[in-house]
Amino acid sequence: MTNEDILFAAGFYEGEGYCRIHRNQVIVQVTQKDVEILVRLQGIFGGRIHFWGNQNVSQWVIYPPQSISFLSKIYPYLSKRRKRQLEKVGISVEKAA
Repeated sequence: MTNEDILFAAGFYEGEGYCRIHRNQVIVQVTQKDVEILVRLQGIFGGRIHFWGNQNVSQWVIYPPQSISFLSKIYPYLSKRRKRQLEKVGISVEKAA
């Protein structure tokens, strides 16, 4: 994994991703029509890709511990708005750094 990979992922998450808590687990999701981008994220960070052919979209999903590792790597490059969103769901600098 290169610094370029991390910057790419941070930028993409900034525009298309979101994070949620489900059953006390941090889940990161990115939905996109261009599956090639999701395959690249999966190749770098792991996770799964779900395909919805009838809607022409796909979704990359990662669960702990991969989701925490992912967030810790991209956190420094996120906007203040995105950092606040993570903090609202219980992800703080201490947890994601």
